[in-house]
Amino acid sequence: MTCRMLGISSTSVEVNPFLADLIEAKLSPVSPAAFCAAYERLITELEVTPADTMPIAGMPPTLVAPGLKDRYVFPADVYSTARAILRASGSLEPDQARLLRVLLGSVLVPNSNVVINGKGRRYRRAWQSKEKTRSDLIDSLDAAVDVAAADLTMFSGLPRGKHKVLRGDARAALADVGEADVAIFSPPYPNSFDYTDVYNLELWMLGYLNSAPDNRALRHRTLRSHVQMKWQTTPRYASSAMLDETIEALRAARADLWNPNIPEMVGFYFDDLCRVFQQLARILRCGRHVVVAIGDSQYGGVHIDVASILIESLAGLGFQLTDRGAIRSMRNSSQHGGAFELSEHCLVFERV
Repeated sequence: MTCRMLGISSTSVEVNPFLADLIEAKLSPVSPAAFCAAYERLITELEVTPADTMPIAGMPPTLVAPGLKDRYVFPADVYSTARAILRASGSLEPDQARLLRVLLGSVLVPNSNVVINGKGRRYRRAWQSKEKTRSDLIDSLDAAVDVAAADLTMFSGLPRGKHKVLRGDARAALADVGEADVAIFSPPYPNSFDYTDVYNLELWMLGYLNSAPDNRALRHRTLRSHVQMKWQTTPRYASSAMLDETIEALRAARADLWNPNIPEMVGFYFDDLCRVFQQLARILRCGRHVVVAIGDSQYGGVHIDVASILIESLAGLGFQLTDRGAIRSMRNSSQHGGAFELSEHCLVFERV
């Protein structure tokens, strides 16, 4: 996104449709005055219809009050107001509608009964006595629109390159990229953190998911970095002695793992990364570079040295490490003491 502001053309790949809209909203020029005027009309004329109060087919039963066992994410008026705003946004110009949808997504969690962080989703403390209202949601959205309008004004004069957002699984979508000068990305880490679940509220509330099969299909298109899905077994692709040793150590500790499928998942993860790099080997000429931020994980006392395994795996695919640096130290899980024992790296590979 910074590249486009500097007049450099770019191609982005994103499987999560909400995040793809977020990327495109940041890249698409929108008149701040026209957007604010359209938003003011929408909010002034907004009416909640009976359809806006209805549950979405296949959505989690706890998404809206009364929920399940007296637990729910959104009070009924917040839910129906958000759905009404989404419906009404369909009358806006496409770029305006996308921007409003993204901004609405940015205020959903603050106006819910839950918080979301690296440990997942949990209910706020004493949430029953601190529920948000329709007015809270609209006030939050007003503030988000004001910030967006200020940003649109501030950056309107910068040079702009061309951009393309490929929506889909990078393992397949990169086939539509002909050539590039550099590739920069940070894949999910093999830490069993399901990013589809992280954005579950936005995906359901903003109309990206309209059924349980939609949800399953999206989750199956993500990299195999977690065990929340039952992955199809595929032939081994990544070639690394360190990976083989790590998987054997995980299998030996299988009885102590919180999920018995973790050893296979770790293997699938590196296979998927190598498939991505296989595409990059075609896209990048010799001498071009890939910059990747990546992090370690640990299961059952077995350390997954992601950087070293990836370096070893890519040697046969035409990539050589030219630089690396530590970004930060990360905590391992609370089951292992929560100490800062895991590393996050920035790796630079040259196409050779």
